[in-house]
Amino acid sequence: MSENSTRVEDLWFDDGSIVLNVGNRLFCVHKTILALHSGFFRDMVASAEPYPSEAFEGMPLVTLHDDDPRDMTHFLKAVYLPGYFLPPPSRTSLEIIEGVLRLAHKYDVPQLRRHALQHLAIAYPTDLDKLSDAAALSTYIYCPDADMVGTVQVIATLARETEALWLLPSLYNDVLYNAPAAVQSETTFLGRQRRLSSEDVAACLAGCDAMCTVEYPFDAFFSSTLGCGEMFCTVRRLLYFGSGKLNDATGTPLTRDPDWFDDPSSSMDVCDMCAREMRAYYKQWRAGVWQSYPQYFKLPAWEELLRMKCRDLELPAPMSNGDAASQD
Repeated sequence: MSENSTRVEDLWFDDGSIVLNVGNRLFCVHKTILALHSGFFRDMVASAEPYPSEAFEGMPLVTLHDDDPRDMTHFLKAVYLPGYFLPPPSRTSLEIIEGVLRLAHKYDVPQLRRHALQHLAIAYPTDLDKLSDAAALSTYIYCPDADMVGTVQVIATLARETEALWLLPSLYNDVLYNAPAAVQSETTFLGRQRRLSSEDVAACLAGCDAMCTVEYPFDAFFSSTLGCGEMFCTVRRLLYFGSGKLNDATGTPLTRDPDWFDDPSSSMDVCDMCAREMRAYYKQWRAGVWQSYPQYFKLPAWEELLRMKCRDLELPAPMSNGDAASQD
């Protein structure tokens, strides 16, 4: 232990029975409380020697070499303070989620791990219909220096570390359409250096290549078998296509509905039959693209991803067909 080690006053209990040394920050806590919540610490306490090799002020000293004191602070506060970290719909912060999830997974604290993943499940859904509203519905508050690039780098790292791969399809969609700089850049975010792992970079590049081959459903405008088939509606559809209004929507096909999708009959002045069939055609195309995301990004199939999610969040088992639109 370094001579420069300092106590974390908020987590230094005078009646504590063990001192944790994390990055030269000292936490005096209770073995019984740690053992009550954590499988790791339960086993450690059960197998402890009667005379520890290291001690601090007469208490056993345990040095946790690979942990960050910021993570440990959030983790221990979540353990000790009942209102510090609650599941949705309670609000929290990304910094707290990062610390709690990382150490709850590492030290086998199932409830805290599940609560952290419940927050991330809202921001990174597996249900395509919830993808466009995910950011607005998110239960965690971005810190002042937050940005999209740093956020996706944090979540990608956590998803890999905690084996929550079901977060990645939605996250990779953000990378491709909202934060492409995250693929290669290194950033400082929430006070730490961040970058995507080589595995995530390779997955994003593979997904980008695959998405370049996916053609936008222009048949919705050109097909003579779609809709009423009357010349008036066909001309109106072609005129809308030629107006340039599709440009914004084709750049983010899964998270932003084109203007015509909400009400084709008014935006294009087509009949109800054309509007209904165009909308159905577009929804079917979009669902097919989303269903192919795991393949594009070299992830396990949806069936396996949803099984992981149900296990992590203690949800009912997914349907046998692995429908990605039914588990949020």
